[in-house]
Amino acid sequence: MTLSLKQCLPVVVAGGLLSPLAQISLADNGNALEEIIVTANKRESALMKTATSISAFDSATLSELGIDGGQDLVAHTPSLSITTFTVSIRGVGRPNLAVGSDPGIGIYWDGVYNTENGVFNYAQFFDIERIEVLRGPQGILYGRNSIGGAVSFISKRPADEWSGTATGELTNYDGTVAQVLASGPVTDDLGVLVGLSDIRRNGFQTNLYNGKDYEQDGTQYGTFALEHQTTSRWNTNLKVMGVEQKYRPGNGYILEPFKRELAQQVTDVDTGETLSLPGMFPKQNFVNMRQGLANENPALRDEDKVRQDVDPDLDTSRWAAFVNSEYSADTYALKYTGGYSRYWFDTTVDADASVQADSGVDWSKLLLSGVPVSQFPGAPGYTVTPADMTYVINQEATFDSHERSTPRSGTVITP
Repeated sequence: MTLSLKQCLPVVVAGGLLSPLAQISLADNGNALEEIIVTANKRESALMKTATSISAFDSATLSELGIDGGQDLVAHTPSLSITTFTVSIRGVGRPNLAVGSDPGIGIYWDGVYNTENGVFNYAQFFDIERIEVLRGPQGILYGRNSIGGAVSFISKRPADEWSGTATGELTNYDGTVAQVLASGPVTDDLGVLVGLSDIRRNGFQTNLYNGKDYEQDGTQYGTFALEHQTTSRWNTNLKVMGVEQKYRPGNGYILEPFKRELAQQVTDVDTGETLSLPGMFPKQNFVNMRQGLANENPALRDEDKVRQDVDPDLDTSRWAAFVNSEYSADTYALKYTGGYSRYWFDTTVDADASVQADSGVDWSKLLLSGVPVSQFPGAPGYTVTPADMTYVINQEATFDSHERSTPRSGTVITP
């Protein structure tokens, strides 16, 4: 008799809590530990013998625990944190959101370095065989940008016999999930895997100004993989994927009252140093865009309500290919890992989170040394300025990666 996953007890190994992959099970011949194989150290090894603080989840465990996105992975992985733009482990990650800054956590997909966080939410991991989260510095094996750790995704390979799965789900907010995955042999040496995913959801944050809903999702994902066993020692895997995300995100959740009062000039009570100009908060270099706003923040009554005149938008597309080819000799192995990725990202955010017609900075009431700013030479010919601040980000990038290695005997990843 074998205990089911829910009946198993976690054990501690390598300085961390072992994931449910390595649970205590009872075999017919007595108590035995289920052997879990990971590749965290760039070679196949049993999880119990891997000297790394690691959490590993295979496809069965992902399904058992209901892990189908980044936040589900966070809930089951100690010290892991994932936001829209950053990933951190033990508090170490990207230090800021500045363009060009280096992340502190390396993300790898089939051994190829990945620069984007979207992989956590493309298709509910339906084509992922295993996820490994390594805690602590991984620079020796994974290179730069892994000072805090690494997250490695290993894709499913074509099956030895034809098989497939079809999944349909109805979720909250009129959401739907439709996924199909099929794989099997084409010839004795060639296997193929094909998968399609479509995920949709209506929004739950409402704009009171125009009645539109935010947090809407529409993601289409496709994958195609080939595995060729050229000889008994030479194995090659190719994975091609594409994703198109059309998402109307929420415009943030501001749960505090707007500061609508006029911000006058502020000086230091001890030194008399000027800390701000009229209309600006101390140590800031822009006018408070919500001064004179006619309406209070609607989220104070309902956190899912906003009032703004620019609708947020996020459109992401990505095409990628990963190749792993390995020749295994008796005492050495030659391996090539290559990747190519084309990425598009467009987003729009209403930075002032308000309606232009509701707002207005009254320059006649903003005083500089007791004199209204509107009376100074060169001041605007009007006294009221409506707030209209929008962030627009457009990014297009192409990445390619090539890696060749010759592991010594005992460090070979066998096909």
